Amino acid sequence: MDGRLAYWGRDQVRRFLGEYVPRYVVADQDVLERAPETLLTLLRHLAATGLLDPRGLGPEALAVAISEVAADYPDVVADPRRQSLAKFWTLLALDRGVDLHDQHALDRFQEDIDAGRVPYDHDLLDELALAQFTQPDQEEERAFAQPPVTVPLPAEAAEAAARSETVRRLKLLYEWADDRQLTPKGRLRAADARELAGLLGVESPEPLPVWARKAGLVRVVKGRLRRTAKAAPLVRDPEALWRRAFERFFELGAEIGSGGSILSEWFDEIIPDVLNSLYGMPSPLPVARLKETVWLACREKYLVEEDERWRAGVDADLDAAFAALAELGAVELSHGVADELYSSDLRPSDAEDDPPPPLPPEVCERLLARLAEPGPLVRLTPLGTSATRDRMLADGRDVPLLGELADAPPAGLLGVLAQHYPEEEAAIELAGWLTAHNGDTEPLLQAVRDCPYRTRASAMLAVLAGAHPN
Repeated sequence: MDGRLAYWGRDQVRRFLGEYVPRYVVADQDVLERAPETLLTLLRHLAATGLLDPRGLGPEALAVAISEVAADYPDVVADPRRQSLAKFWTLLALDRGVDLHDQHALDRFQEDIDAGRVPYDHDLLDELALAQFTQPDQEEERAFAQPPVTVPLPAEAAEAAARSETVRRLKLLYEWADDRQLTPKGRLRAADARELAGLLGVESPEPLPVWARKAGLVRVVKGRLRRTAKAAPLVRDPEALWRRAFERFFELGAEIGSGGSILSEWFDEIIPDVLNSLYGMPSPLPVARLKETVWLACREKYLVEEDERWRAGVDADLDAAFAALAELGAVELSHGVADELYSSDLRPSDAEDDPPPPLPPEVCERLLARLAEPGPLVRLTPLGTSATRDRMLADGRDVPLLGELADAPPAGLLGVLAQHYPEEEAAIELAGWLTAHNGDTEPLLQAVRDCPYRTRASAMLAVLAGAHPN
């Protein structure tokens, strides 16, 4: 999923044996049946040669994980409903003796299928097709690599959460929401809304009541808004309340901004991607660039052409989302000229090896003009970075943390730095490792000598020399 071929944990073992092999791997049945044993052999080889990613499980724990999955594996790999469409047709072709390397044979096979001369299980095919289009993880794309980051210490995170304006308002709302009558549509009565707005110091209390309800602070009972007693400990813990509010923020699409825009309907999918785009950036990102990519994403969802009114609604709701996140303390808003980093890839290059601009030509031209002038900028706060990292971790993403390799074995350390860390962050991580090991570089040099693969050994030595030239 993230390109770390040497990173293995329980989830990776489960997905490989329980999903990847039955879905994609075409082989003789006896080969498929030996997949758990084959995987264990591979992982033991990675561990013995220093190739195993130290951020995952060790060989003993991996052996246990494989044995746990292996108990159900025979039934899983024999279930035809777990295969992909591509595997279905491949197996059918092989069963009929079609040479998969012969294009003419494949063309004849396709003609026979179209003519109805090839019998197959139509019900199974329909089930596999439905699964491919309704289950998003059926066809996965590799996730973008994320740069190593630092996150605030526990005391720093608690202090930042306590300063959050949204946390303060949610606590006030919790104390205020003492058996308040709601309208038949489930909204605050006008007088109560004005009272709450005055208490919170805002023109309108929205979306705080809905936010509080989704966070479990209040609930509606027989048309009345009441405090949730079990939420009292949460309200007394600013950081826990902050993180609960952050998680529930992505459910507020209908309450953020004007509502009814394309963005509000896809809020829970698009806004997390926006925060992922901000993650680890060295300088504030121009809001104008994010608006372009968000609008393109919305157009793709709805299959619509450029429309000024719809575009204005999406832009306004994205501004409202950033404003709410800023009050929460997850992002920091500013104004100025964006770093050259955010416009350098918008210009077409004459070099053949350079990738094309990431956006359509007319969008690049429009953005280059906007980014030459001061405009709104946004970046994640340290607390926002920590919370976004937690969400990506939950999704199985590779989100390195500076300092997490301090106890890694020498070969694992150098291998991860060579493969996954930019030069500056590799130097920081290596310095931390040396501090934890009394500055002794000999184990690192020995790891290079012991590596049986010359290309990898060269990369390990290069990262060691670059990060620690002395």
